[in-house]
This record gives sequence, C-alpha cells and structure tokens, in this order.
Amino acid sequence: MKERVKYLGQSDARGLWGIKHTRRPVDLMVAAAKALPPGQILPIVKLVISVDGVHLETVSHSSKKDEFEHMSVFFNIESISYGVQDLVYTRVFSMIIVKDNADVKGLNPFECHAFVCESSHLLCLEGHVKPSLNLCQRLSAVCDPHRTKMDDLRNAARRLTYSLAAAFQDYSRRVKELQAEQDPDERPPREKKRFAIDLRSPEEIEADLETEA
Repeated sequence: MKERVKYLGQSDARGLWGIKHTRRPVDLMVAAAKALPPGQILPIVKLVISVDGVHLETVSHSSKKDEFEHMSVFFNIESISYGVQDLVYTRVFSMIIVKDNADVKGLNPFECHAFVCESSHLLCLEGHVKPSLNLCQRLSAVCDPHRTKMDDLRNAARRLTYSLAAAFQDYSRRVKELQAEQDPDERPPREKKRFAIDLRSPEEIEADLETEA
C-alpha cells in the first residue's frame, strides 16, 4: 500500500520488538517535532509497503524550492523486526529496523522510525500482498467511509500496521516454499528471521500493559 505521511524521523531503540522499545523513541521524536522553529515543518514522504519491504521518498508538495532534502530509502523486509500503531499518538505508525552493524560489538543495531499519518485515503496495495482472512477483516473495519476524518487519520496508522503484517506473512510463505523446494542435504544453514507486528488497538495495548503492571 501507499500512504502520504509526515516523517517524524529516527531514534535508537533498545530491543528487537515490543511497544516498550518504540514508546520512548516516539516520545523523543514527537518532542523534537514540537520544538521545531516557526515555519519549519516535518518532511512529507510517500510510504510504500510491499512484499519486498518499505520504501519512503520525500514528496514535493509546495512551490518552495529545496524545502526538504530529497530522501529515498528502502528497508528490505528482512531488516524490519517490528511494527505498531502508537498507543499515545494514535496517528503515529512506527517500526524497528535492524541495522547492518548488528554483529558489531558495542554498537546498537536497533533503530526506530516513526511516521504521522496525515492523508485520509488509502492509495493502493502494492506488490500483490495477499493478507490472511483475519487481516482482510481488520482492513475492512478501518476503511468504513462513515467514520470521521480524525478516525480515518488514526485508521491510516492501523492500515499501515496491517499491510506490514501482510508483507511479513508473504515473506514467511516465500521462505517456506523455497526451503521445501531445496534438497535437505544441500540446503544452506539459514538464520531464522524473527519479526513481530502488534495488531492490538492502542486501547487494547494500554489495557494489557496495565494488567501486566
């Protein structure tokens, strides 16, 4: 899928998955955004989720030349470990990336990227992602045309979360099919990919955290 969003930025995370590892980075990025000088705004990017990964690229949306430094970044699906809709800022979608320095001792390999949903329409699904029935039902629930604009902005973050979950499902399916086609004796050792998507609503996450406490 494609969504036009504001890019909050990136911040170090302290773990592979779990909202406990995205909450503080999101708080820091939101605080930094609120502290921007008058007239300075967050970059607008086109966020594309496909079966291969996540691509973001700055979008020119005004007549001001060089308003933002052009950015075009692709995160391979294998480098993404977690995605979630924030429980405090419900228009925010965040994900954890495992950087290439994961094997370098002393360097933090986890990076949280966050986006503020600011468009109220779903543009399209990318890369022939085939979500499960459960994901299809969830996607239908957040695309109700009778919802208010604020509901739709919040639900855009949900759609991004579900789309990344569908991409993870497709990746798992492809890996299993590839392994099934290979001779067990010739199959190279492969590190098991670990990733997670939190499909709970912000209210459900908050309730579960209170229960755990």
